[in-house]
Amino acid sequence: MEEAPKLHFSVHYFSYWLISLIALVVILDWAQVLLIPITFGGLLAFILLPLCKRLERWGMVRLWASVFTFIILLSLTSGITIFFSAQIISIMLAFEGFGQKLQQLTDRLENLLQSYLPFVQIPDIDKSTQQLYNWLFNSSIVPETIGFAGLTLSMIGMIPIYAILILIYRDSIITALSSFVPDTKLPPFLKMLKSVQNIGKKYIFNLGLVILLIGILNSLGLYFIGIDYPFFFGFLASLMAVIPYVGTTFGAFIPCLYALLNYNSLAYPAAVLTLFVCIQFIDDNFLTPKIVGGGVNLNPIISIIALFLGGFVWGIAGMIIALPMAAIIKEVCSAYVELHPISILMGDEIFTSRPHRPKRQKKKQVPATPTIETSDFIK
Repeated sequence: MEEAPKLHFSVHYFSYWLISLIALVVILDWAQVLLIPITFGGLLAFILLPLCKRLERWGMVRLWASVFTFIILLSLTSGITIFFSAQIISIMLAFEGFGQKLQQLTDRLENLLQSYLPFVQIPDIDKSTQQLYNWLFNSSIVPETIGFAGLTLSMIGMIPIYAILILIYRDSIITALSSFVPDTKLPPFLKMLKSVQNIGKKYIFNLGLVILLIGILNSLGLYFIGIDYPFFFGFLASLMAVIPYVGTTFGAFIPCLYALLNYNSLAYPAAVLTLFVCIQFIDDNFLTPKIVGGGVNLNPIISIIALFLGGFVWGIAGMIIALPMAAIIKEVCSAYVELHPISILMGDEIFTSRPHRPKRQKKKQVPATPTIETSDFIK
């Protein structure tokens, strides 16, 4: 009996990919200050590209078309901020006595615990607060936080600059990348670049649609609960949906805190928290998988791994950018024969497609051979 052929394991091939993967993670972590704004700038350029092309078709020079496109985006953002500015001022005034209201709340909570649980030893809240205050301001946390905030703001400020530069020099970038590809392979390479561009635009559009839907659900829920400024709190919390799986829950912090400090009943913050937990469930199981996940065509396992890797390497920014980057990697792998199995593994086709079962073929009845007479050929 012949033995089945055995598989061969290449140690050199495995070592090559392992070292390359480790080097890639180290480079991404070490150069994140440079790479994060470039990556977000590229996604922003994908959003602004259709409008920039239209302005160029109308006769505007590419430089001014790119700048004018960003000015339009900045004007829309500023208009939304001005529209909600009155509510922002009112909410800031509501948080004016934050410390005093928080002290009153802790006193009420302490009295409540002493009334219903007299056998529980309650720590001195004032003493604990003072210790926390001394620890914060006598340690290096405050300077480190200020430095981190400054670095974050500088990175955010570089995103539109990179986006404008990518729009201006996009032809040069494509020409430079195409020079590494032989002429015979140029059409599929350009097709791959077009697919990558479409993935970026589709992800941003679908994510914006999810944010809009979550904002509407949040606002309606807060309105029926009776919270002030429901649309402001609802859409402010919906912006946190860019962080998958936990963003909507994190967005509930400010409205919950507002309800806790401005209403005498604990039913209001409890209702707000319940509302956001339910919306988080709807987002995780229906909106994001169907709208955002359907746009990037990634299976759930790869999506979860990408989110964890993105958070491990780049933190919150990595979690935001993880899904579109994984979808782009999948598209690049599908364009190369050697990497095509990775694309199949990352895609959702292996979860949605059914195994092919050959149909049973019915036995065909062979018709009887007609008898041919010689007289048929003789007139």
